[in-house]
Amino acid sequence: MLFSSIPGLQNTKKKLSNSIRKHQVAHALLFSGNPGGAALPMALAYASYLICENKEQVDQACGKCSACHKMEKFVHPDVHFVFPVCGTKNFTGTDVVSKNYLNQWRAFLIKNPYADLEDWVNFFGGENKQAQIYRQESREIISALSLTPFEAEFKVMIIWLPELMNVSAANSLLKIIEEPSGQTVFIFVSQQESHLLSTILSRVQIVKISSFNDEEIISQLNKEFNIDKDKGRQVALMSDGNLNTARKLAQDQENDFHQFFSDWMRLCFKKSYGELVNWAEEYSQKSKTEQKQLLRYSLIMVRESLVVEHQHEEIMRVTNDELKFVEDFGRLLKIDQITLLAEEFDKAHYHLERNANAKILFLDLSFTIANTIN
Repeated sequence: MLFSSIPGLQNTKKKLSNSIRKHQVAHALLFSGNPGGAALPMALAYASYLICENKEQVDQACGKCSACHKMEKFVHPDVHFVFPVCGTKNFTGTDVVSKNYLNQWRAFLIKNPYADLEDWVNFFGGENKQAQIYRQESREIISALSLTPFEAEFKVMIIWLPELMNVSAANSLLKIIEEPSGQTVFIFVSQQESHLLSTILSRVQIVKISSFNDEEIISQLNKEFNIDKDKGRQVALMSDGNLNTARKLAQDQENDFHQFFSDWMRLCFKKSYGELVNWAEEYSQKSKTEQKQLLRYSLIMVRESLVVEHQHEEIMRVTNDELKFVEDFGRLLKIDQITLLAEEFDKAHYHLERNANAKILFLDLSFTIANTIN
């Protein structure tokens, strides 16, 4: 992984590469960012630069030396990985440790380093179980780091989602994090920094990784999928800086959420209850992911209507078609109505996350919207 393969974030890349070039490498770093952001890719690019054999000549890993070729496949012997796992039909009990899932982990990173925990659990066959970093993992970490580097100048331990680490495991690592042996570098990659033990936070240098902006998302999607500008802007709006979500949406060519939402709202405006029953029945047949995406898109649209209502068009992020809709929507409704709709969409999304019956949820929400806007 190279810094240049990550969209945007130039200041962060420069700061990280300078720390290596100036030999100011901290023994423990925490890359902290939101899901679908660049925290994990940035950690991988940093580790690649650390072990690169030509790092004095460039501001990122060269991508050509033996070490870089090994890091492309995540098989370098001096770069170790720890990540949340759970029991499967192949591994149970004390065998539920990262080293037994390394083949799946490498394939997972190669496929999509922006993916999230749910993607990872599905990838290795965790069957919706709760993944975590178990107590026995601490012994594996201490054992791996007790060895001298095989090939590189540094030994690197990348721990993904340390907030899911068993408390006992975390406490067992405090001493080695504070006083690592040899040329050891810990790289923690967190999506919920506030959930980490304060005793770990006090021992690391925190690197904040910003979420991607709309233009960075659109540029990356255009590079990967060659999607048109309006589709790219809609996807960027819905993903809100989450490139993992954006990539999934970009590959979904069937769902036009603007069309779904506008048709839905027209039925609500007309109070066409019979048609709303049919609409709820039809949408309840879609996947849970698509249902959540529509609710998220709906919430964004009503919030954009508030932006129009307050005459702050300069900060709007919608396409031309969406702009006309939210202008009409904002003109027809009062601010308290729009606010109430936003609360209802947010509430519906919350209940859907917790496995509410989709047909009942969408039907009840439709009737609530119809009564609110009329």
